[in-house]
Amino acid sequence: MCLQTVYVYSQHTLPYHSKWQIGTSINSYAQVTPFFKDNATDHLIEFDKSTLCSQLSVSYFFHKHWGIGIDLLAGSSTSPAQKAGQFTESMQSQYERDYYVTTSTGENDASSKFNIERGYFDVIYRMESARFFIYPELAIGVSSFYSNWGRAYLKQKNANDVIEISYTPNKIPQDYFTIATSVSFGYKLSKRIFLNIEPLISSHKTGLTYTQTTTDLNSKQSVMDIISYKRNALSVSISGGVVVVLK
Repeated sequence: MCLQTVYVYSQHTLPYHSKWQIGTSINSYAQVTPFFKDNATDHLIEFDKSTLCSQLSVSYFFHKHWGIGIDLLAGSSTSPAQKAGQFTESMQSQYERDYYVTTSTGENDASSKFNIERGYFDVIYRMESARFFIYPELAIGVSSFYSNWGRAYLKQKNANDVIEISYTPNKIPQDYFTIATSVSFGYKLSKRIFLNIEPLISSHKTGLTYTQTTTDLNSKQSVMDIISYKRNALSVSISGGVVVVLK
């Protein structure tokens, strides 16, 4: 009903022929489909089920109704220290009955807290009235996050056996092709300042795998196993912020 109402207002002319817009907002992001596997490697991945992101967007309208845009998002995952602690707790819960457990992870090497990043290229359809606007959008882009290595040394209690368990990702920066659709709508405070809300649905297929290598340091014999996170990932988000008309 809202789309039809705004279309009736805007089918002949737009009250304000803006070409360039820039927007900033806070984005609340949540993963819908299951991603983690209740494994120690879950705590090596800089990817959370939900998080807050900062969003910056730039749009250019080359036609009364049509435009293109770029959206950039950066979010803060759980702190590296907390992730490393969770990995240690996971390994201890599995092995501390029979072993003394010492761990280390690539989380200690993290130089930035902004570990979840997304970038989109949008095609935008514009509908406006004197005070309201709705912009349906279709986007393609990239979703990125980090996956770190992990290692545990197990010294058997009352014995001399020492085992090393290492977890190695197929790649550290994880970049995946993403498709998304959204509707940006809101209220015009003035000709140049808009209040904006934008719900979004996105999907990407992850290709993350970990190689688990278990080595007996006395005999030097190793066993390898693959832990796969390859699955379709569906997420939803909603952002709210301000749009400024530049021209």
